[in-house]
Amino acid sequence: MISTTKQDMLITLRLIRKNILSIVGIVIVSLFVVTSLFVALTGMLPYDPNEINMQRRLLPPSFTHPFGTDHLGRDIFSRVLAAAPLDLIVAFTVVSISLIIGLIIGSVAGYYAGKVDQILMRITDVFLAFPPLILAVAVAVALGAGIDKLILALLIVWWPIYSRMARASALSIKESFFVKAAKISGLNSLIIIRKHIIPNTVSTLLIYATLDMGTVILYASVLSYLGLGAQPPQSEWGRMVFDGQSYLIQAWWSPIIPGLVIFFVALGFNLMGDAIRDILDPRYRR
Repeated sequence: MISTTKQDMLITLRLIRKNILSIVGIVIVSLFVVTSLFVALTGMLPYDPNEINMQRRLLPPSFTHPFGTDHLGRDIFSRVLAAAPLDLIVAFTVVSISLIIGLIIGSVAGYYAGKVDQILMRITDVFLAFPPLILAVAVAVALGAGIDKLILALLIVWWPIYSRMARASALSIKESFFVKAAKISGLNSLIIIRKHIIPNTVSTLLIYATLDMGTVILYASVLSYLGLGAQPPQSEWGRMVFDGQSYLIQAWWSPIIPGLVIFFVALGFNLMGDAIRDILDPRYRR
């Protein structure tokens, strides 16, 4: 007989192998995370990402400079690597804090219902009424440029969707037998929310959060492209696209390569999120 744990692992591996794209996503995300951690911890880069050298200005991709150089002679490969930890920090910070805020608000609203639910959801709906990118740009303009302000702008935009998802899950969970049993036993409502509602709601949000990491990186890149995020000489993928767009004809690699990096990292998170969804879906496991 195969143990339950081993059987679960075999099923998980089969589901991953069945979807080749999920393997691609896992590889891309793993490479991005490992590279970001390595650069953040060691600081080792082929070149100084901020070193200006006009003698090597706009050099095409080569063995010496795999991604070429930009209009100031800076090595684009080194700048892409240097920006990776920053984008990972922005995405992780925005998604994790938004998940926590949304989980708490949504769980409380779904469990208590009534006036509490109406008040919390009307506040949430105010933020959801605006297109997220437009609202993020408006908030970022009001706050000013800078990575810390960019993170705050995205947080203001990002938490409502998690709140809505948590509420929908909490409404279902509160009707389950174990929650009803907890009420009958006289447990305090806050304890029930903490021990039963939140733990059973968070798994659904974690799947969405994985998908969301790539979307946050895209939004952060857009804000930096507009000059509302990272400021020169700090390396950031969106800012690199903006700096290189004026040289698209004579040095296509300057804006195109950072743009492709953004695309593939966002794609990787989406593909990996699909894999996690399949792994946790009972229908697929059966």
